Amino acid sequence: MTQWYGLCAPANLAAANADKLAVESAKAIRSVSAKERLSHDAAEPIGNTPAQFAAFIAQEQQRWKQVVARAKIKPD
Repeated sequence: MTQWYGLCAPANLAAANADKLAVESAKAIRSVSAKERLSHDAAEPIGNTPAQFAAFIAQEQQRWKQVVARAKIKPD
């Protein structure tokens, strides 16, 4: 199992603002100081596009949906 973190914004955020947020956050996560900090946790910065992140989330949902079904996990 792995853990990951991502930055999400409201769906109605103006496209220009969403684009700027994506560009600036990708720059920040790829900075030397961020890489150095993340290396202490053996974490790897990615900083991909919003479309790539959405695809990753969909992939994770499908992956864990199968695990939950196979293990017959039910919510309390």
